[in-house]
Amino acid sequence: MADSEIFDDITVVTILYNSEEVVENCLERFSDEQKIIAVDNACSDTSVSIVQQKHPNAKIIRNEENRGYGPAVNQALSIVNTTYALLINPDAMMELSGISILHQVAEKYPNAAIVAPGKGWELHLKGPKGVVYDKSIPFPEGPFCTWFSSGAIWLVRVVNWAEIGGFDENIFLYNEDFDFCLRLIDVGKSIIICPDAEAIHRESSSTPSTRQIRWRKEWNLIWGFLYVTQKHFGSKKTKDEILRLLLRYFPKMLFHGLVFERKRFFRDFAIVHAIFSFVFGRKPKKH
Repeated sequence: MADSEIFDDITVVTILYNSEEVVENCLERFSDEQKIIAVDNACSDTSVSIVQQKHPNAKIIRNEENRGYGPAVNQALSIVNTTYALLINPDAMMELSGISILHQVAEKYPNAAIVAPGKGWELHLKGPKGVVYDKSIPFPEGPFCTWFSSGAIWLVRVVNWAEIGGFDENIFLYNEDFDFCLRLIDVGKSIIICPDAEAIHRESSSTPSTRQIRWRKEWNLIWGFLYVTQKHFGSKKTKDEILRLLLRYFPKMLFHGLVFERKRFFRDFAIVHAIFSFVFGRKPKKH
C-alpha cells in the first residue's frame, strides 16, 4: 500500500488544553490533506488558532468547558470514518515513517486493537492484570504483545474502540488508558508494541505547569488509579492500595508541612486529598 493510501486510512486525533507551545510540533509532519480532528477543551490560549492556521481542513470540536481527556477523545472518535485513528497527545511527535510501520503491523495482525511505538519514548509497560514490572525485561527485536501501553500515542482500530465503548467517562484524566487496555484484554483483543517505530513524548508538557495543573495531575493520577483498581480488581485490592498509599504519603505530607517544604507538601496533600475523596465518593471536578 502506498504512503498516501496508508494516511487516507488514518485520522489523527489530538486533544487541546492550552497546548500552544507544543501542538505545532505535533502536527507539522502531516499534509493539508491529512484527516485531523482536534478537540478544544476550553483553551484560553492560541492552540486552536495554530491548528487552524497550519491545517485549515482540520475538524475542530469546541467544548465550552474542559470535559476531561477521555470524554474529549470519545467525542473525536465518534465521528472518525477511517479504519484507524492515530491518538496522539499534543506534546508527542512521530515521523510519518514510524506511523507507516504501525499501520503495517496493524494490517498484518487484525486482532490488534492498539499498535504503539516502542522506541524513543517512555513505554510504562505492565504485566498481566496491570502489574508493574519491577525491573527491566529483555526487549524483543520485533513487534510483541503486551498488556498495556501508554495512551499518549496509539494507532487504534476504530471498530474495536466502538465495540467496547471508548474511554470510561467517569475518569477525568489519567488511567483511562489503563482501564481501556484491561477491557481490551478481557474481550480477547491484542495490544502490540513496535520496536522499529520511534516516537518522542515530552511527558506532562501538553499544557503549562501551573500550581493548579500540578494539583490536578497528582489528584487525578491517584483517584483514577483507585477507580480502575476498584472496577477491575475489587474491594479488597482497592482497600490494600488505599492503605499502602496512605502509609506512604500521609506521613510525608505531615513531615513536609512541618519543615515548610511547600512544593512537596502540596504534592502529598493532593494525593492524600484524592484518596479520601475516592473513599467518600467524591468524583473528579471539571476544571
